[in-house]
Amino acid sequence: MKKNLLIFCRVIFVLLAMFAATYFALRFYYVSQSKQAIEKSLDLTQSPAPIVGNETNPFPIVEFFDYRCPHCSTLSKIMMDAVGDDLQSTTKIILRPTAVVDEQSYLIGTLVLALDNQKKGESAAVHQEIMALTDVPTYDTVKAMVQARGLDVEQAEKDAENLKDVIAKNTALGYEIGFPSVPALVIGDKGYVPFKTMPGINELRLMMIDAKTRLQIPKQ
Repeated sequence: MKKNLLIFCRVIFVLLAMFAATYFALRFYYVSQSKQAIEKSLDLTQSPAPIVGNETNPFPIVEFFDYRCPHCSTLSKIMMDAVGDDLQSTTKIILRPTAVVDEQSYLIGTLVLALDNQKKGESAAVHQEIMALTDVPTYDTVKAMVQARGLDVEQAEKDAENLKDVIAKNTALGYEIGFPSVPALVIGDKGYVPFKTMPGINELRLMMIDAKTRLQIPKQ
C-alpha cells in the first residue's frame, strides 16, 4: 500500500513539474539566437550602454526596450522587482533602447543616452523614472524630467544628435539575436521574449538562478 502511494506521489510530482515547465514556456520563451550577437550585447567596450547597478557586478541582464512601448515598462517593473537587492552585489542591468514604435522613440532614446555626457549615472536614473510612469511618455515629458534634475536640456539635445546610430544598432542587434520585437531580455547568456502574457517575479527569479548556475556565478 505504501509502495503504491509512493509511486502515485512520484507520478503526480512529475506531472506537476511538466505542467509548470509548459506553463512557463508559454509565457516566456527561449529564443534560438546567434551566440555572437548575445556576446555583442554584453560587450560594453564595443557597444557602450548605461547600466543600472554596479558595473563590476558579474551577472548581466540586457534589457531591450522602446520608451514608447507600454509592455516594455511593464516588463521593466517586473524585472526590477525580481532583481531586488541583487543589484547591490551580483546583478547589473545593461540598457539597450531601441526604436520600433515611432520617431519619438528615437528622440527619447537618444536624449536619455546623452545625459551621461553631463553626469555619469543620469541616463540610468532617468531611465528608471520613465519606466515608473503609468502613461506612455512623450518627448516633452522626458525633457521636463531632465530639466527637473538640473541638467542642461539644450546640451543634451545637441549631444543626442550624435547618438541616433546607437539606437539603430541596438534595434538591429535585437533582431540579430532573434527578438521579433520588444520588450526582450538577455538573462546571462540566453535571450528571452514574453509570449502572450508577462512573466511573474518568481519566474524571472528562477530564470536568473538557472543562468547563474549555468555560468557558475558565485553566491554573494
